[in-house]
Amino acid sequence: MMTLISKSYWIILSLLYVIFLFWYGGSGEKMTSKEIELGINTLKENMEKNGRENTEFLNYVNNLIETDDGNEFIMVNLIKYREIAKYPENSKWSKETDPMLADARYVDGLMPKLIKNGGFSSFRINSKR
Repeated sequence: MMTLISKSYWIILSLLYVIFLFWYGGSGEKMTSKEIELGINTLKENMEKNGRENTEFLNYVNNLIETDDGNEFIMVNLIKYREIAKYPENSKWSKETDPMLADARYVDGLMPKLIKNGGFSSFRINSKR
């Protein structure tokens, strides 16, 4: 017979698994036309504001959205660090040169949004150049 501690262990473990499945999901709905329009318009505005208009990239994003099935996908960031970090001149970090600090800022800004939306970092490999 299971002891009370053993039962509690399995109940807690099962509950944590259900919570994880609820948070993660792994599948969803296709983007609505309203979501697509909002996303593309926001992307275009940001690109224009930063002087980085790129029709080829926008076509790629449109193709990605058109083939969206609502299921999960995997994103791989293959980051090649610069010798010296490069920020826009009006950035509060424009005098900062350490590429690892730039990466840390990127991760600090990205991870909360990633986790909030059911994403997570599977692994991270730091390699020497």
